[in-house]
Amino acid sequence: GRASSWPTDPEPPSADVRSEYTVGSTIRAFLVSGESVAAAPQRVFTVPVARYTAMCDSAQEIYFGLRFPSSAAARNTCQRYFESLASACVDSAESPLSGRVFLDDLRLAQGRQGNSRVGVTLTGLKYRNLDGTLSELEPSLPLPAPSFANNTCNNTLVAVDYTIAMTQTGTISEVQASVTVAAEQGDIDGAAAIDQEFSVNFRQADQSAAGRPNSGSPGYLVGFPVLAGIEAQEPDAAEAESKVAVQQLIGGLPLPVGSPKDGTCGVEHSQPVRFGTDVVSSCTVPLTLNQLSSFCRGSPQDGAPLASPAIPLQLMGGLLTSSRPTRIGRWGNSDPNFIGEWVQVELESNATGMRWDSGSGTCSNIITGFYLEFVTNYVGAADNPQTQISFARVTFIRSSWTFSDLRSPNTSQAFEVENRVRFVAQKQQPAQAVRGNNPFVLPRFPADVFYPFTSASRPAPPPSSL
Repeated sequence: GRASSWPTDPEPPSADVRSEYTVGSTIRAFLVSGESVAAAPQRVFTVPVARYTAMCDSAQEIYFGLRFPSSAAARNTCQRYFESLASACVDSAESPLSGRVFLDDLRLAQGRQGNSRVGVTLTGLKYRNLDGTLSELEPSLPLPAPSFANNTCNNTLVAVDYTIAMTQTGTISEVQASVTVAAEQGDIDGAAAIDQEFSVNFRQADQSAAGRPNSGSPGYLVGFPVLAGIEAQEPDAAEAESKVAVQQLIGGLPLPVGSPKDGTCGVEHSQPVRFGTDVVSSCTVPLTLNQLSSFCRGSPQDGAPLASPAIPLQLMGGLLTSSRPTRIGRWGNSDPNFIGEWVQVELESNATGMRWDSGSGTCSNIITGFYLEFVTNYVGAADNPQTQISFARVTFIRSSWTFSDLRSPNTSQAFEVENRVRFVAQKQQPAQAVRGNNPFVLPRFPADVFYPFTSASRPAPPPSSL
């Protein structure tokens, strides 16, 4: 007879030896110094985070294809405390204030297997001085080395925004970084607490690194930047074939804020207006008595600001002016090529007619801020409503500035500029279910269904009744 045997157990599955990353995979990381190559401290790509306190006390693993933080509206900021800023302000892989570990020496493995590694390319470099002013520097590695003088650490690493390009086959083709370095000052004892911010974004390798930002699809998401731009015509408004589009701002609609160091106003100090978030922001303009007088009379001198446009509008960097209309994205993904998807901001007249009273040192009827109001409403299906901005308006806040100490005319006094943003939800009727008519039981035929056949006889007359 035929021999029989017990069935054998199946072989255990082999280990995953795929060379490509999959979404959610950790990313192998290395540190390269000269000819030396070593695995990163946790063998995978991580960024500092604050886990239980405000301090950078932990490390967050970065997963392939998943941005960190997961929301564009969130920020990953943590703080480092140094008892001696002078000791930490060195160009060393051991110092978190240096760019060595995060940029110069960092290499990411191209795939899950193999020895191919990708270094970091610097695409943007900003420098922040002690008063909070930002300036653009030529991006190149290595970064400017930290240096200590006068109780200040110059070229301190304070922000790194990574962008990782991934191919369709699950490998890393490029790693880019935009970096901010700063001058940070220690306290009277030489100690310092320094904030650092890290983010990681992913994009397809065949896409531009600077894509068009969205804040929803299509409706706005609460907390995301309000899309904004300036109306542009090409080639000429007088020509019949003129096209109208929007020059979109990458960071959304800016709102002036005070310098992080001293609260003074400046075009470089702003934060995006976030959808659905009412906010009040303020900053100060330091003026001497002569500067205030010159500003109020419309003849700026001795460093006085221009009287026109109003100071709040000067801080907007060309936005909210009548010469080039400002447009707000109706949707969270409004296309700048279609002007109909953008709402023009209605502007109140900003003619001021400021008046100067030398006796009291008062300039009256000054535009000291603006009030920006958005009207929002829901559209679409009741089970998936989409939020849009249907109206936007700017009105101006007027008040007086009085120089309080006329005995010290050469001492600067801080005058406040205040701006307000408000979102108003339009009152709407409750959502109603919409359904079509009941279907016909019998099929409906067109009147000419039997064409070209016709009846040769006349229809029989109806029966008569007595």
